[in-house]
Amino acid sequence: MMRSTKRILGALSALGIVSLALSGCAAGGGTTEPDAEAKPFGDCEISDKTGTHELETVADGVLTIAVPWPSPSGYPGESPDEVEDGYLYCLTAEIANRAGLDDVVIETTSFEALITARTQNYDMSLWDVIVTPEREEVVDFSSPYMHIQTGVAVRAEDKGKTVADMPDARIGFLAGSKAEEVVAERFPDAETLTFQGNDDMFAALMAKQVDMIMNDTITLMPLAYNSDERAVVIGQFRTDSPLAAVLPKDSPNTAPTSEIIDEMHEDGTIDAILTKWLYEGYGGHPDDIPFWDEQ
Repeated sequence: MMRSTKRILGALSALGIVSLALSGCAAGGGTTEPDAEAKPFGDCEISDKTGTHELETVADGVLTIAVPWPSPSGYPGESPDEVEDGYLYCLTAEIANRAGLDDVVIETTSFEALITARTQNYDMSLWDVIVTPEREEVVDFSSPYMHIQTGVAVRAEDKGKTVADMPDARIGFLAGSKAEEVVAERFPDAETLTFQGNDDMFAALMAKQVDMIMNDTITLMPLAYNSDERAVVIGQFRTDSPLAAVLPKDSPNTAPTSEIIDEMHEDGTIDAILTKWLYEGYGGHPDDIPFWDEQ
């Protein structure tokens, strides 16, 4: 896994030894000075509820998170070092803040390694992982921080279509996803094509290899929003899939993390983060997308 060196500096600062990490020679023989305005949690708006809970972390003073990379909307940046905002990063940052921690260290891993418990030496992961009984056998989950639906995206010229127009559509979805279950139930006669990643699936839609693609609504919305109006999310199915933080099995942090997330729901913090860093930046609130279950 790859460690975010910027986050490490935040941890060193908490230990009072950041000057050693920043004393390397510059090109002119001088030293690199720390940024006096650097913020420990980037551009996230952090509450004043610092240190109201406790977590046992693998590294003193920081929250080490495991992130399947890349994650453009959750953790925007070309590398972990560049992450300063995003809805998942800011959710994680607020958890760290309420646990009295000074920073977040990002480690990269694969999705498969994360949900099969092969990822080691991390505290938790927020990466839109759906809670399932099979996954609960090998990892812990916190209380859900949100519930998501299964959306439908089409090319712009098909934006006026409804569920009634799609009984024989060619449908693309990710292998093993919730969308696969929805397609089997709602479109039993459809021609289907499975993909391993969202980029390939979206490219197939644009190439007219499929008529529509299905995935989590919050995943499809930014794809459509950034498509230069070539695609649009026109419907969704109410699946209410719970998303929660992933933690190592039997972690002592599972219960306190759930307490923090429950508190963040009650005081409106989660809704504020999702609105600012997810909904406003990617085309609006997902609940505004028509529910095809009701048509």
